[in-house]
Amino acid sequence: MNSPSRPYSWIISPSVDLSFITLGWVLFYLTPHLFPQHFETIRLISITFLAGAHRYYTFPLVYLDRAEFHRCRGFYILAPIVVTIAVALCYYFRVDEPEMYSIWYLFNYFHFIRQKYGILRIYSGKAGYGHKHLDGWSTYLWGFAGFFYLLTYGSAAEGRFMYYLKGILGDIPTLPLLVWAIYASASVLTLLWLIHELRKPDRLNLPKLLFAASVVFLYGVGPIISVGSLFIATSMSHALEYI
Repeated sequence: MNSPSRPYSWIISPSVDLSFITLGWVLFYLTPHLFPQHFETIRLISITFLAGAHRYYTFPLVYLDRAEFHRCRGFYILAPIVVTIAVALCYYFRVDEPEMYSIWYLFNYFHFIRQKYGILRIYSGKAGYGHKHLDGWSTYLWGFAGFFYLLTYGSAAEGRFMYYLKGILGDIPTLPLLVWAIYASASVLTLLWLIHELRKPDRLNLPKLLFAASVVFLYGVGPIISVGSLFIATSMSHALEYI
């Protein structure tokens, strides 16, 4: 006897998932690209929202949650001390352009990608179907593809993201062949991932397919179209997903 088909496995609901998780970043990507005169305003909003609604919002969730705090008590106590010392040393040795900004931008880029992978795994869990390694590599490779594209073809004049990226990694030699090899690898892995998803015994996991397509566009196509829009969109996407 065939098992009953599962319903579409949205994390919350179609409207919430599409508005905040899958497509919430689209408006913030298109606006500064189509209206460059408003680029700095949109960038300020995105960074303010990312910092205010995401980072500082997490502090009470950690330090006022007794169970969570005791889960990693040592880390939560030492982390602010270590970060404060590290920031102070950055300012002490290089006041004008502290290295911490470069590290912060670099960390955020890959932190955002890891969250995308986590959401993809949630969709797999909701549907009871998915391949962990294909989910992971098909996500991470698009992140690496976009990153090496920026490093190879991006200019330090294309906004703060590229300015700091070039500042910390500008002397590392890159090869266009490597960039497109990663793009090709990401495409092959994504095709294998898609074949696996299409073999799902019951109905397709449409929410997961839509979310994966948004990741491919954001990190694979996004850097090619507009670097500035990419950083704004990834910042807002990360904050919206978290909230």
